[in-house]
Amino acid sequence: LEAVKKAGYSAEEYVYSDAADRAERARREKELRNQTRRSVVALVFAAPLFYLSMAPMVNLWTPVSMSARPLLYTLLQIAFLIPVVVSGFGFYTRGYKALFHLHPNMDSLVAVGTSAAVLFSAWSLARLIRGDASAVHEMYWESAGVIVALVLLGKLLEARSKRRTFDAVERMMELSPDEATIVQPDGTQKTVPASILMKDDLVLVRPGERIAADGEITQGSASVDESMLTGESIPVDKHPGDTVTGGSVNRNVPFTFRVERTGADTTLSRMIRMVEEAQGAKAPIARLADRISAVFVPTVFGVALVSALIWLVAGEPVSFALTVFVSVVVIACPCALGLATPTAVMVGTGVAASHGMLVKSGETLELLSKVRVVAFDKTGTLTRGEPVVTDLYAVGDD
Repeated sequence: LEAVKKAGYSAEEYVYSDAADRAERARREKELRNQTRRSVVALVFAAPLFYLSMAPMVNLWTPVSMSARPLLYTLLQIAFLIPVVVSGFGFYTRGYKALFHLHPNMDSLVAVGTSAAVLFSAWSLARLIRGDASAVHEMYWESAGVIVALVLLGKLLEARSKRRTFDAVERMMELSPDEATIVQPDGTQKTVPASILMKDDLVLVRPGERIAADGEITQGSASVDESMLTGESIPVDKHPGDTVTGGSVNRNVPFTFRVERTGADTTLSRMIRMVEEAQGAKAPIARLADRISAVFVPTVFGVALVSALIWLVAGEPVSFALTVFVSVVVIACPCALGLATPTAVMVGTGVAASHGMLVKSGETLELLSKVRVVAFDKTGTLTRGEPVVTDLYAVGDD
C-alpha cells in the first residue's frame, strides 16, 4: 500500500470477502427474524382456526354456533385463515413457479393442496350463501391453515439448525486474530491487520496471543497450545525451525516466526473450508431423497387426479370428487423427505465442529453410522481435555 501511494496513486485494503461475510451474516439474521415472525403469526392464528373447526365435532364450546349461525361461523374461520396464508405466501410463489417450469417440489404440494382446499371451501361458502346450510360441513379452511403453519414451523426449525451450524464455523473463524505485530528490517515493531500479512514477513507473538498465520519459528522457544488443531490439551514445546499454526496460542515466552502461509492457505482456513464443504455436499442418502422427491411430487398429483376422475366416472358428484382430490394432495403436503436428510447432515457437521471434530463430507458422516469399533490413541486412557493435579509427593526431608 505504501509503495502504491509513493508512486502517486491511491490504494486501500481489499476487504470484499470480509464485507461479503458480514453482509451474508446480516442477511441470515434478518431472514431468521422474518421466518420467526411469520411462523409465530401463522401458529397464533392457526390454533384458534383449528379449534373453531374441530370443536363442534366433539361437542366443545365455540364463540359462534356452527348450526345456529353458519355464515358467521364460516367468516370467522376465514378471518383466522387470512393471516396464516399471508405468512406462508412464499410457498405459493415458489411452488407455482416450480410447477409452471415443470419441476414441482414440496412447495408445489403445499401450494396446490392448500389452494384446492381454499377453493373448494369457497365454493361451499357460495352454496351456503345461496341457502344450502349443509355446505357448512364441507369446508376445509382449517386444513389449509394448519398445513401452512406446520410447514412454516418446519422451515423455521431448519433455519435455526443452519444458524447453529454457521455459528460453529464462525467460532472457528474467531480463532484467527485480527492484528499481528510485524518485525521490520530495522528491528522496529509495527501492529498491522492480520489480513495483510505476506509470505516471509517476520511476526512477533507475545505470551497469550494467538498466532496470526502458519510459519516457522526463527527466534525464541515457547510452549504453544495447539488444541484447536490436534485436540491435545498439553502445550507443545516449539524451538527455532519448528512450524507453528495460525490460531494456536503462545503460552509463555515471546518468539518470532516467518510467515509461510496466509489467508485461505492456512491450516485453519482449510479446516473451515472443509466444514463448509461438508455442509454443502450431499450425502448419498440426501441424493436419494432428491431423486425420490422428483418422482414423488408428480406422482401425488397424478394419483389425486386419477382418484377424482374414477369417482366422477362412478357417478359421484363433483363435490365428492374434489374432496378426494384435496384429501390426497393435502395428506402428501407435509412430507419432509426432501428436508429432513440435508438438515440432519448440516446439523451433524455443525455440532461436530463446535466440539472440535471435523467431518470431511456428508458421505463420511453417513458411513460413521456403520462404525462398530473406535480406537483411541491416548496411551490406554481418555483424558478430560485439561491437565489436573492428581497426587502430591514430598521430596527430601524439608
